[in-house]
Amino acid sequence: KEMIKCMDNQVTPAELEDLLLREHSSDIADVCIVGIPDTVYGEAPAAAVVTRCTQASKDLAELSRRIKKTITDNCAVHKHLYGGVFFVDCIPKTESGKTDRPAVLRKCC
Repeated sequence: KEMIKCMDNQVTPAELEDLLLREHSSDIADVCIVGIPDTVYGEAPAAAVVTRCTQASKDLAELSRRIKKTITDNCAVHKHLYGGVFFVDCIPKTESGKTDRPAVLRKCC
């Protein structure tokens, strides 16, 4: 399932993924937005991010802050990354090459 339901509104992961890849192309190699089950939001949008190069933890904290700010500044409140930003080595793919969202969700929870 791709669609995320946050605060009774639909969130399209591809919209947020495209925005982040466009705005942070020098830092982000790949990104996947998933909905983490949440008692307040229903599903809290979260970003699993693959960086272009190894970064120190303080640099990752700064990148995380910039990623959240990009979404906050450009998207409606129900699309904000309430689930957080997670840095992963790779985004799991299915045999057909599509993003394996359930596997990504397991990495983020």
